[in-house]
Amino acid sequence: MNVSVVVLVLALLQVVAGETTPNYPGPRTEQCVCSPAIYVDYGDQRGEEADSKVDILIAEVSNLTAELLKKAKPEKPVCPDGYLQFEDRCFNFSTDKKTYTDARSVCQAAGGRLAMPKDQLTNDFLTNQIETRYFAFSRYIVWFGLTDEVQEGTWVWEDGTPLIGWSDWAQGEPDDFFNQDCVGFGSRFGLKWEDGGCSLDTYYVCETKATFPPVDY
Repeated sequence: MNVSVVVLVLALLQVVAGETTPNYPGPRTEQCVCSPAIYVDYGDQRGEEADSKVDILIAEVSNLTAELLKKAKPEKPVCPDGYLQFEDRCFNFSTDKKTYTDARSVCQAAGGRLAMPKDQLTNDFLTNQIETRYFAFSRYIVWFGLTDEVQEGTWVWEDGTPLIGWSDWAQGEPDDFFNQDCVGFGSRFGLKWEDGGCSLDTYYVCETKATFPPVDY
C-alpha cells in the first residue's frame, strides 16, 4: 500500500462529488477536500446513492491513512543482522580474537562500541550468552568496554562515563597484575569481571542501539 493509492482514492472522491471528469467538461459543484481529516460540501444536488459511495470512499481513505501511519512508525526498534536484542540495545558476540584496542575499533567501525554491562540484568544477559558460546574453552576472557587506561584506578566506560554504583568484580579484582588496564568476563571467575592486559588477543562483545527501520512507502 502506498501514497499513490491514496491519491487515486482522493481523485475518485472528486469525480463522485461532481468534479469535471477527463471526458466530460460539465459543471463543478462547490467542495472542500482536506487531509488528513476530509470534509466535503456537496450541496443539495446529490442523491442518497452518491452519499453512500462517498462515505465508503472516505472510510477507505481513512483506513489507508492509518496503514501508512503505522508503516511510518513501527511498533518497536530492531537490531541489525547478526545482533541479539536486549531491551533497547543490540549485542554482537565475536567469533574472532582481538586486543582490546582492535576490538574497540571493530565495534566503532560497525557503528557501535564495546558492550557496557552497567546493570545486573544486562550483565546477566551477556554472561548467559557468553557461557553458551564459549563454553568449550577452558580458559578465556571476553572484553567489554571498561578501562582505567587514562588514570590508574579510575575505571571509565566506553561512552566516557565513570564506573559508579553497581559492579560485578570477582573476588580480589581488579588487581592490576602487570599493569592490567582492560576488563572482561573471566571464565576462571565464573564470568565475573576481571582486569587483563589490554594487548591480550581474546573474544569481545560489541553493542549498538536498536533503531526503527527505514519507512518503505
